[in-house]
Amino acid sequence: MPVNEHLPRQARAIALCAAAMCADGDTIILCGADADAMTDFLIDKHLRILTNSLRAANRLALLSENEVFFTGGMLHAGDALTVAPDLDFIQGYSADRVFIGIGGLSLRGLLASDDNEAQATRLLIAQADEVVVLAASSQLAGKGGLLICGLERVSCLITDYHISAASLHMLLDAGIAVRLVATLH
Repeated sequence: MPVNEHLPRQARAIALCAAAMCADGDTIILCGADADAMTDFLIDKHLRILTNSLRAANRLALLSENEVFFTGGMLHAGDALTVAPDLDFIQGYSADRVFIGIGGLSLRGLLASDDNEAQATRLLIAQADEVVVLAASSQLAGKGGLLICGLERVSCLITDYHISAASLHMLLDAGIAVRLVATLH
């Protein structure tokens, strides 16, 4: 049984769509707990993966042939993520895309509610050619007081069909590709 099977079907559908964007040989970054959901769908791939998630690093290292790197830094025990990652190590890394979760969305950009999380996410975003956001539609209305990055930095957002018309128009007007997924059964 996949370890992430307990996740809501919506999160698994978003993760499956995100994993389908990864081709063998790609270099990717998994940032945050939302990106953890992708691990079940990356096991059979051959990728180079950097992550700040202890759970994702452990699962992928044990069950796949992916090359897995861990950001290091201070471990935030509640969600098994590192914050304040090793800056020198991160800056030497270059990725095709980074997959991130967010606390909210505004006209100014992607939002977080935790300063350490926002800083770590900014560092990881800077190392990737493309930024892919994984967010259930309910997360898009979330509020966070900390700006992670502007909308111009986002390439794609994957969400469910319950996205509001206002959020969808805001994303499309910003030139962001939006992928809508149905819930897995």
